[in-house]
Amino acid sequence: MARRTVLHTWCLLITACVHDSHARVLRIASMEIRSKQPLAFLYLRTEDGLEGVGQLGRSQMDSVHGDNDLVTQVFMRHVAPIALGAEVTTPASLVELESKITDLNYKNTGQYFARAMSGLDTAAWDLMSKAAGTSVCQLAASEFGRDPQVCLRTYPIYCTNLTRDVSKEQLVDLIRGLHTKFGARSYKFKISTTMGHNVDVWPNRTEMVIPFVRQQVDKYLGPNISLTVDANGGYDPAHAQHIAGLLQEHGYEWFEEPVPFWNYQGTKTMHDLGFVKIAAGENEYRAEVLEMAVLAGTVNIVQPDLGYIGGFSNALHLAKAAATVKVLVDPHSPDLSMTEFFSLHLLLAVPNPGPFLEYGCTDESTPTDVFEQGIQVVNGRTALPPGPGWGVKVRDSWLKDAASTRYPPTLIHV
Repeated sequence: MARRTVLHTWCLLITACVHDSHARVLRIASMEIRSKQPLAFLYLRTEDGLEGVGQLGRSQMDSVHGDNDLVTQVFMRHVAPIALGAEVTTPASLVELESKITDLNYKNTGQYFARAMSGLDTAAWDLMSKAAGTSVCQLAASEFGRDPQVCLRTYPIYCTNLTRDVSKEQLVDLIRGLHTKFGARSYKFKISTTMGHNVDVWPNRTEMVIPFVRQQVDKYLGPNISLTVDANGGYDPAHAQHIAGLLQEHGYEWFEEPVPFWNYQGTKTMHDLGFVKIAAGENEYRAEVLEMAVLAGTVNIVQPDLGYIGGFSNALHLAKAAATVKVLVDPHSPDLSMTEFFSLHLLLAVPNPGPFLEYGCTDESTPTDVFEQGIQVVNGRTALPPGPGWGVKVRDSWLKDAASTRYPPTLIHV
């Protein structure tokens, strides 16, 4: 769906596509990216000193070293010159700006461009929410006609990224240890080989691990623990069907990315079998393509990565479209960066959230000294941090050593 249609949808959601003449108008006066691999944060500032912070989309291929330098270049060259001076007072005005930026870069689109736009969008939502004195979740919930009180709930997590490089016994030990530490009621582990063309890490590992983990988890933690698997595009549909049957037999919650993400017909084939719920979407940076796949009945659960899909606005629009076909939205948030905050705000705000927040229980790629307060987990559940916007404050000690890139480039920020 074209971004102008997205804008039209937002205009229908808000009370009116005009601003109260007495309302505070938010115009972008300056932009600054503070980066230190693997993270890059964008600060938007208005003429009257209000500040919003977002995060440029983070590489999912190299989550340790990152490629923030490339995304920063794209932002400063193709996004910032158009955003400077623009109004971002409401979600509708933000999407209008993003539509303009995309139109003027129609030959520059791609994953890096989408990740740059994610920085702009998430920083603008922080800015808008702070101006309104609300959390992002509360502002988004009101856009859907929902009671902002929904944002005060706690939400269950699932532990993600449990490695494919260990034995089935070691995997069970890992789950038991994480259960002791976090109290989570759901766990996702890796199967197959990433983009493996039907080759497993070692012969028959997947066929052995699926029943074994289910049996052992039931034995030690009880039958009410949810289990899911992620193949990272490891199969073609013919090979994936056998795995889907095993997952159905042993009561798994969903089968994630059974085939390469761009193979939407293959993903739909897996969905239409009906053996187990199919989840996908984390690698798609083309919001319109992912929306079309959802509306075509390709998945049961859509998993946009808010750093890849262009930001919070596109994810909200996708959630609205998904609700019309009874598809759940469970964002991709495997690390402890701002992506975790974005995903939690989304899950609490929308009417069709997935069952759990993806939480980086085993994440070792994100420094632990970035935020004054990260997403906290108690007894398998979490809640939004207090305060307006995302509730994010980056530590001064992290910013002290972070590179600064500013627009306009002559900006001197004190």
